[in-house]
Amino acid sequence: VCVCVCVFPHSTHTTPLYPRSTRQLRQKKAPARSLAVAHIMSVNLTISDLVRRFHKLPHYDLNFQPVSSTFAPENTGYQQSIVSFMIPLAAVATFFFLWFLMSFCCCKRAATKPFKPASAKWLRCGIAFIGTLCIACISLCFVGDVSVSTGTDKLISQTVTAGRLFDAVLVNGTAVEQAATQLATDIDDLPVSSSETVALASDMRAAALDVGDIVKTASDFDFTFMNDDVDKYDKLRSQITLAFTALVAAIALLATLFALCKTPALMKCMVFFMVPAFFVCLLLAAIELGLLVGTSDYCVGPNTFASEFLASSAATYYIYCPPGTGNNVFLPDIEDVNERLASADAELAKFKAEYPEVDTQAIEQSLSEVETAFANFQASLACEAFNAVYVQAVKALCDDGATGVAILFFAHFFSGLLFIVLIFMMRNLWFMYNKQTGFYLLGAGRSGSEGSPLLARRGRKESRF
Repeated sequence: VCVCVCVFPHSTHTTPLYPRSTRQLRQKKAPARSLAVAHIMSVNLTISDLVRRFHKLPHYDLNFQPVSSTFAPENTGYQQSIVSFMIPLAAVATFFFLWFLMSFCCCKRAATKPFKPASAKWLRCGIAFIGTLCIACISLCFVGDVSVSTGTDKLISQTVTAGRLFDAVLVNGTAVEQAATQLATDIDDLPVSSSETVALASDMRAAALDVGDIVKTASDFDFTFMNDDVDKYDKLRSQITLAFTALVAAIALLATLFALCKTPALMKCMVFFMVPAFFVCLLLAAIELGLLVGTSDYCVGPNTFASEFLASSAATYYIYCPPGTGNNVFLPDIEDVNERLASADAELAKFKAEYPEVDTQAIEQSLSEVETAFANFQASLACEAFNAVYVQAVKALCDDGATGVAILFFAHFFSGLLFIVLIFMMRNLWFMYNKQTGFYLLGAGRSGSEGSPLLARRGRKESRF
C-alpha cells in the first residue's frame, strides 16, 4: 500500500486560474501606444484525485459543528477544523505510548496457568516480514522529502522570476520617467518660448508623473521577502527528516535482526527504542495530515485566497489575467500617457511650423526615445508573463509539495502502526526465548533484569510444562 501511494492518479479535472467565462482566447490588435497583448495563455492547474479527496473530507470544529472546506487560515472555525484532523492520530499515539509505559512501570501481571510456547518459527517469519515492511514504509520518507524540497525550490525559483519581471517594470518605468523629465527640461532651454513649448513641457512632466504612479504601485510588490526563511527552514526540515528516517529504519532493522538471531537481551533493548519511535511517527503523521488537508483546500481554489490576501486590484489582474487589453488595471494611466505623447507630437509639429528656424532635431529624437521607452514599459506590464509565473508557483506547491506531504503522511502513519504490531510480536517472541531449564517467565523477576519488555516488573516463575 505504501509503495502504491508514490504514484498518485491524476484526474482529468482542471481548475482554471481565471473565470470560466474568460477562458476563450481572444486576439486583438492594439493601438500603437496601447498595451500590446498578443494573447492570453490558457494555463490550467491539474489537481490530483488525492488532493480532491482530502479536500472533500468533512471539516468540523472542536464543537463538532460543520465548517466550510474553503481555505481560510484566518478563520477560527477553519483553524479548529484542521486541528480536529490531528487529534485522533495524536490520541492513538498517546494511548499506546502511555499503555506501554504503564504496563512496564505500574501494572502487575497475575500468575497464569503454566504453558508451553508454540514454535517460534512462524513468529520469527512474521517479525521478519513486518520489520521489512516497516523499513520499506519509513524509507518512503526519503521520496517524500525529495518531493517537498523540489516543490520548495520551484516555488522559490518562481518568486525570483516574478521579482525579476517586476524589476524590469521598475527599470523601464524609471527610464521613461527620467527621459520625459529631461525632455521637459530641454524644451524649457529652447531659445524661443511659445505656447506650444509650454504645453509640450507640461505634457512631458504630466506623463512622467503618470508613469511614476505606476512605478510606485509596482514597487509595493516584493515576492522574495520570505525566500531566505523558507529556504532555511526547508533545509532544516529536510535534515531532521533524513536523520529521523535513518534512525527509525536502523531501529527496525536491528530489532528484526536481533529477533532472528535469538538474542533476547538486545531484542529487549530495541523494544525500548521502538516505543518512542512509533510515538513520534504517529505524531508526525497527525501534523502532516492537518498540513495536507490545508494544502488541499488551498490548491482546489488558489485564486480566491491569493487575491483576498494581497487585496490589490493589480494583484487580481495578474492572478486572473483576463483576456483583452481593456482589462489592464493600469489602463487609465497608460491612456493618459498616450494622450500626452500624442499631444506632444501635435505641439511639436505646430512649433516647427511656426518657428522653422529653430533646430528641433534633438527634441524630436528625445521625444522618439520617450515613446520607445514607454512602449517597452507597456509591454513589461502585460499580465501573461506574470500569470505564467503564478501558475507555475501554484503547481509547485500543489503538485510536488502536496505529493511530498502525502507520502510523508502515509509513510509515518503506516510505520507507526507497524511498529506497534512489531512490539507485540517481539514481546511474545521474548517469552519463547527467555526460559531457564523448562521454566517460562510470565512476568519479570524482582530485579527486573529478566522480565518481558513492557510487561509487569513483578511476577513469578511457574513450574515447567
